[in-house]
Amino acid sequence: HNGVRPDSRTFTLLIRGSLASGEVKETAALLRAAFGLPEGHPSIFKPQNCSSKVPGRGNSNKLCPDFVTEVLEGLAIQRRSPQLALQLLRDLRTVPGFRVDPKLHMRLTASMTSAA
Repeated sequence: HNGVRPDSRTFTLLIRGSLASGEVKETAALLRAAFGLPEGHPSIFKPQNCSSKVPGRGNSNKLCPDFVTEVLEGLAIQRRSPQLALQLLRDLRTVPGFRVDPKLHMRLTASMTSAA
């Protein structure tokens, strides 16, 4: 790992490619890693001194909120995995400073009922 952590552009490209190829678990793990959340991708370097209690730490690679919304909506429709998208949204809301469309939860929930 050499102590190098991907920047937001690299994370965006990795996540976009993973989502496009239908790898929902891989996509979720990459998104978690980008925000320093538990269960992030195992090959992404996470600094040892990263503390989730310090605002901004683990979230140094801020991804565009519109991109995060696009990814969560993409996960919800791919392979009918809206539960994964909803859980990710819940987890992302614990990240200090994280902002996303307030209606996203409702849209993800709606996709859950339409997939049933």
